[in-house]
Amino acid sequence: MKSLQKSLIVFFSYLILLNAETVAQPDSVIFTSSNLPLVLIDTEGQTIHNSYRIVVNMGIINNPNGQRNYLSDPFTDYNGKISIEIRGSSSTMFDKKPYGFETQDSAGNNLNVSLMSLPKENDWVLYASYSDKTFLRNEIPYYLSRSIGRYASRTAYCELFINGSYRGLYVLMEKIKQDKNRVDIAKLNPQDTTGSELTGGYILKIDKPYDVGWQVNVNPLYGFDKAYYQYHDPDSAELAPKQRAYIKDFMFKVESTLVSSNYRDTVNGYSKYIDVQSFVDYFLISELVKSVDAYRFSFYMYKEKDSDGGKLCLGPIWDYDLAFANYGEGAWEQPWLTSEWIADITAWKRTYFMKRLMSDPNFKNKVKERWIEIRSSIFSTSNITSYMDQTVSRISEARIRNFIKWPIIGIYVWPNYYIGATYEDEITFLKGWIIQRLNWMDIELTGNPLIVEEENDNVLKSFNLDQNYPNPFNPSTKISWQSTVSGRQTLKVYDLLGTEIASLVDEFKPAGKYNVQFNSNNFSSGIYFYKLQVGQYSKTKKMVLIK
Repeated sequence: MKSLQKSLIVFFSYLILLNAETVAQPDSVIFTSSNLPLVLIDTEGQTIHNSYRIVVNMGIINNPNGQRNYLSDPFTDYNGKISIEIRGSSSTMFDKKPYGFETQDSAGNNLNVSLMSLPKENDWVLYASYSDKTFLRNEIPYYLSRSIGRYASRTAYCELFINGSYRGLYVLMEKIKQDKNRVDIAKLNPQDTTGSELTGGYILKIDKPYDVGWQVNVNPLYGFDKAYYQYHDPDSAELAPKQRAYIKDFMFKVESTLVSSNYRDTVNGYSKYIDVQSFVDYFLISELVKSVDAYRFSFYMYKEKDSDGGKLCLGPIWDYDLAFANYGEGAWEQPWLTSEWIADITAWKRTYFMKRLMSDPNFKNKVKERWIEIRSSIFSTSNITSYMDQTVSRISEARIRNFIKWPIIGIYVWPNYYIGATYEDEITFLKGWIIQRLNWMDIELTGNPLIVEEENDNVLKSFNLDQNYPNPFNPSTKISWQSTVSGRQTLKVYDLLGTEIASLVDEFKPAGKYNVQFNSNNFSSGIYFYKLQVGQYSKTKKMVLIK
């Protein structure tokens, strides 16, 4: 590893992917420093493969307090062993490879560590963002999901070196798995085969049929393709036969209910098995980004223990490099259009859930209710474009180096729909597309939020987070809320980037009405969000600080 830090000058040989053919670019550049963390990997002569992991050395330079990072600096976040492999599906054909890795101790055991300020864990992804030249198509939906109270992978931009060779701008991401800081459900152990212990937690996915899985014996409502469910965490080898049988039977009940004539029943219909609000939120994010893969690939869901609610939740969201009109190959799907529901298109190919749910007026009303709530804050045009501007500014240095290493600006890379002559053109197109899509959804979401039948209980009807007062404010403001259920309540404040800046409440509280003062003496002017979480229910509001 020390050999990776001996020189500040790194010479690159440049490659470009043109229709999957590699063309050498005889040029070199001097790397001096970066405002982003540096990831240095030394394979000790080994080749990284896509079929098995190898053990290599990795160090991370991430100096505190905004200091620049030099290759000669000592390692800060990590200096040790990892097991690494090339990951992904279609993205593996590009010369700029995505990687998955696990941090390990000297004995080869998993080692939970914090990398680049992300919570401790051992499973990580280095996302290459090759066909998405903006480096934003994953970041935007992840940010939006986290901001509305739905976990999505936390991320950190970085620059990667392998064996002294500069590999470009990458995104460190959390891999989807059960963990208190990721998918926060109970851990399912092999011995959990009876009672409530058997009922959760399971993380499943619908994806390309590369892993062990199954199809439910229910005829789909539209088309002929059935969803192919796969065991994600625990995987098939980690599950006991009773556990596999249980989750198969549960998913059979879910699909059987969805195709039945009484699927809308508020007691024995779909709401008996699914967390409706999670489906609402998943729908809104998926439809905004309009990925051609939506609802059929990288489609994750999880089931809690019955003692924790026991329903099927959608998420976390994952893999949006082909979203936001970045897929230009689908003549039938036409995913580049800012109109049309992607749920109507994919219903004929593998999953019909969302199309079926949107045929229920009550579900449509819930979607409209949620859209009105988040459209004025987190999903507002100004908030999304502001987040984009801040992110573009943060990667402004590194993306220039990246596109010297990989000179693909103005060049077709599968499966691009739009090809901008400059990076700025790519950003302008993406912004324009998002604005048009938001405006289209404003018109086409036709539910009535004033007519919502509650399923089984009235928790959501009485769960409320008020707008802070005064707003705008300086230096303090009052936040009020009410809940008709007892439980752990958290009230947290976030900045525009989704970073938690204050925890106002984090304790068990009985049902009732509450308020708290937020003092902003230590914060600068700007837009902030406050999020209330009580059990599985959450609400988020925007507030403005003016000094």
